[in-house]
Amino acid sequence: MKRRYLLGAIGMVAIYPSAASAQSHKQARIGLLSIGTDPDPAKPNPVWVAFLRALGEFGWNEGLTIAIERRFAGGETGRLADLVADLARLKLDIVVATGEDESKAARSAMPATPLVMVLVPDPVGAGLVESLARPGGNVTGLSTLGPEIYAKRLVDCI
Repeated sequence: MKRRYLLGAIGMVAIYPSAASAQSHKQARIGLLSIGTDPDPAKPNPVWVAFLRALGEFGWNEGLTIAIERRFAGGETGRLADLVADLARLKLDIVVATGEDESKAARSAMPATPLVMVLVPDPVGAGLVESLARPGGNVTGLSTLGPEIYAKRLVDCI
């Protein structure tokens, strides 16, 4: 499955359980939390472009059916607490966090808000989910499966 379809599907499922909700007049609010820097509009991040395109394929278009609140820490982990507190005040429908630190901060500050984690090497070890097969709670997303897990998989196959 292409990454853009997967990210779009995750966003769609996490925002509303059925596509029928897309017909409502309420504009869904998505929070994006990243330790990185705000992308240069002249050179858009291909992953971000794919994410927006996939959401659009499901009928979710920024400015029309969804509002995206972006918060970037500019590489400074110490800024995450303030950024996530700002997002928590906005009463979002969902938060997309682009790493382990971001996911932990979002889950801590907004335990009732659905969270989509992206690029978390070991969500079980980080305490974000109970297991990869059954995450539990309101956290879902993608794991990068770090080198330790690849080594274990190789040993299990031998």
